Amino acid sequence: MHTPSTSPACRRPVGFAGLVLLSAALWLVGCERPPPYVPPDARNQPSGDPLSASYRAPPQASTEILEVPETGINLGWGWNSVSGEPVPSVCVEFVEASEPAQTRMMTMSEVSDNHDLMQSMGMSAEASVKAIGVEVNGKAKFARDMHVSRFASNFVMNASVENGVRYAAPVPERARDTAAPPSSEGVATGEIRLTPAALALARQPDPGEFLHRCGHGFVSAVYSGAKLTAVITVDTNSRQEHQKVSAELSGSGWGAKFKGAMQTGVKVGNSTQSLNVSVFQVGGRGDSIPLTTTDVMAKLETLSATAFDAPKDFHMAVAPYESLANWPPKTLEVDANEYLQVASLWGAYNALYGDVQQVLDAPDKFVGAKPDTASGCLSLVPLASSVTRTLTYTRLSTLTVLGHNLPIPVLTTTSTTTVSIDAEQIARLERVQDDVQDALSRLRNFAQSCTANDQGCEFPEAAFRSPYAYRVQLPIEAGSAEQQASPEDILQTQVAGPAKRRCLQDPDDPGCQSNAQIADWRAKLGMQLVKYATLEERDAVAERLQVMGLSGEPATCGSQGSQAGPAFSIEPGNPTLWFHPRIAECVVNPAAAPAACSG
Repeated sequence: MHTPSTSPACRRPVGFAGLVLLSAALWLVGCERPPPYVPPDARNQPSGDPLSASYRAPPQASTEILEVPETGINLGWGWNSVSGEPVPSVCVEFVEASEPAQTRMMTMSEVSDNHDLMQSMGMSAEASVKAIGVEVNGKAKFARDMHVSRFASNFVMNASVENGVRYAAPVPERARDTAAPPSSEGVATGEIRLTPAALALARQPDPGEFLHRCGHGFVSAVYSGAKLTAVITVDTNSRQEHQKVSAELSGSGWGAKFKGAMQTGVKVGNSTQSLNVSVFQVGGRGDSIPLTTTDVMAKLETLSATAFDAPKDFHMAVAPYESLANWPPKTLEVDANEYLQVASLWGAYNALYGDVQQVLDAPDKFVGAKPDTASGCLSLVPLASSVTRTLTYTRLSTLTVLGHNLPIPVLTTTSTTTVSIDAEQIARLERVQDDVQDALSRLRNFAQSCTANDQGCEFPEAAFRSPYAYRVQLPIEAGSAEQQASPEDILQTQVAGPAKRRCLQDPDDPGCQSNAQIADWRAKLGMQLVKYATLEERDAVAERLQVMGLSGEPATCGSQGSQAGPAFSIEPGNPTLWFHPRIAECVVNPAAAPAACSG
């Protein structure tokens, strides 16, 4: 016979301040228990029935910390992990316990698109996809509609004060067979279990009815208090300025450095830039909305009092039913990777569309990479440049002397300014924006259909290009005379920086790229491209170019400019061929001889 463990953690689960470590998962997995309680309707089941507490949750069954939905939540409610919605029914036996002490936290992180913003605000992949596909309010709308520009430094400050936690505690064994309401006080033994009705549904071969009534997990803890999220934007004109601002604000915390930046601005170049702030607050009653950086600083000072006086539930822990002692030996399959792909792609595409528009609105502030046809070297070329022409000529004027008008020659100078547009680069950006708009529309339609059913969906990954295939075609800010941009700045700003940031946040994020993948995008800087109907058609052209000997090493540029990529390269998973302009004739004309190309 098993006896209760004498370890402190097992004797006293109440008061352990560790999120869902307070919930069923830790209690059931971490401690030895007395013989498991058998519901009255199951005591005559065959001894081989999987009611033993020795069953352990499969590795993929883990507790999640999620945002409380706008519709609200209750302890013990079910949660559908596919639709990201609560199931307003209780399928577990538990008693409510609490830990009242406050917890304060502030973080500052840099974001590069809307997906980063959603993640930093604690939104799950399911909630992010729902925000894409349907009309939403509150936090989801705030995160979805905020424009996060890659041509600015964007930071998210999250300050929260939690009043403690209400959590589901095990039902004492002595209370299961009594009519008295169970209490969590003095609990030494016991378990959280499925109710008899839920257990009967869980034993059925088809999990559909159980999922409909109970969901994939249950709300095992709820956190209330107040939370302030501020999106802080600083306009920068070069990668160097962006790096300086990033170093100054990232991880500043509550320190004097951060407070000074909020109050007086950040030094950018030769001037001080004020911080643009957008705010979202959870909790509070009757107080004003922070509109300025000064208001934000004042709100931070009173956030603890706000959390105490007018708290709001904003975090919850969802524990899987598989962790319960009387759960049958089966797994409720949930694949959130599809949602992660959709949310990641949509965030990247959404930022892309806005960034392209920003360039088209002011092309004279940007430079793009273009290879020289003769040397093969990359250089940065302005998208638009102003040309001032001065014209000096002689005109006749009159001078009145003693009542007589005398004609005299006068030397006159006039200046005219015209803007010269690089039509090729502008047309390329317009094609990129049209492609991105089409992808956004298809992603929205997919999100709508995906969240409309409880069975999940399979994401057509091959139908969407990597956002970096578009990012590598974008220009960057021209920079000042002291900080001249280079083609490498395009790679760092548009590809390497965002990709490495995604890897730090989540190595499984589709936007995370290895150094080898980043180098492959580097080879496509300034290249032209053509998209074929199929991968086979693209590969046939690439093989023909290979046979012609046109895939040689990149040109050695030295002081002439940055080294361009190879003569041609393919785009993984997409029927697109990237090529240097000098071999364009050989790409488009199958009958062309190698001599027709300068490669």
